Amino acid sequence: KGNVTTMEIRFNPMLRNRGGEQDLDKIIFGAIVGMKKACLEYPVKAGLILMMDRRFNKEKNEIIARKAARFASEGVVGLDIAGPLTKTFRVEDLTDAVGIARKAGLGITIHTGEVTGADEVWNVVKLLKPDRIGHGIRSIDDPKLLDYLAKQRIVLEVCPTSNIQTSAVKNWEEMGRIISQLKKHGVAFTINSDGPELLGTTVKEEFEKLTEQVILTASDIEVCTKIARKATFIK
Repeated sequence: KGNVTTMEIRFNPMLRNRGGEQDLDKIIFGAIVGMKKACLEYPVKAGLILMMDRRFNKEKNEIIARKAARFASEGVVGLDIAGPLTKTFRVEDLTDAVGIARKAGLGITIHTGEVTGADEVWNVVKLLKPDRIGHGIRSIDDPKLLDYLAKQRIVLEVCPTSNIQTSAVKNWEEMGRIISQLKKHGVAFTINSDGPELLGTTVKEEFEKLTEQVILTASDIEVCTKIARKATFIK
């Protein structure tokens, strides 16, 4: 219904193994099999992004990275991290995990700059050098950061409805100001549905809302789509 032809699916397998009751390999393999069955039934290409968690210690996140590398030839295409904010989380603890994934040829995207500040985004781009950043909207608080993102061609995954529903962004007016700043500084960004089932939206509907709110033009949508096709981790 959303005219999707290429789709990345993210999940944290360790949050689904019931505290160690289920085998991680079986969970990941099951997800790959389900995804491939869907690709046979529908005209879509898909890939999995395994997610680490801010609540996990360094060792746990590295296990997920190693699993992602192990299944890199089977349908896993990238590595990410998300989860609730914690006082113990340190960006530098992810360097080894990201190195494992990158060595296996996986794409790197890091959730940051949604409710965390521009300072954490700086740490992420300097220490981890990701291909993309999940959300990253607080980057607008630092013009130098925006210029750096543009120069390094790091793509921001902007999720308008998600940000408004979680109150990371107050309203569509503020979202308009954020996107305006990204465009002004030449930062590459894509428009995403985040969790379409949970949020009740698709990428197509996100574009429609942004057009209705006079935030994006038809040419902007075309540019975003081209960026998304180029930035996807699915070969």
